[in-house]
Amino acid sequence: MPRMITAPDDPQLDELCEQLAQLAPQLENPGAWPADQLDLCAKYGVFDWFLPRDVGGLEWSEGDVTRGYAKLSSACLTTTFVITQRAGACRRIAVGDSQWAREQLLPDLRTGHSFAT
Repeated sequence: MPRMITAPDDPQLDELCEQLAQLAPQLENPGAWPADQLDLCAKYGVFDWFLPRDVGGLEWSEGDVTRGYAKLSSACLTTTFVITQRAGACRRIAVGDSQWAREQLLPDLRTGHSFAT
């Protein structure tokens, strides 16, 4: 299992990007969905980059998130676009007033077992 990416200069991010680039041609087909790519991103901890520490995230700075997205997008723009849409929903849940949503929805969103936009 891959090690979690902890910073935008982490060699694990380069490893993930190599894998995403290899899978990118799959997404050229009409109706293709980046399921394999999103699964890889979950395994590398990408979905924790933008979440606060109090909900289990890494709470990267906006600059670090941007650098991470830049590397991801150079490997697979489609996957990165989907992640940015997902990140917005996750952030709103993480900082929102609903404790239930944080406790019931975020764990599966963080691990990639569910999806939200």
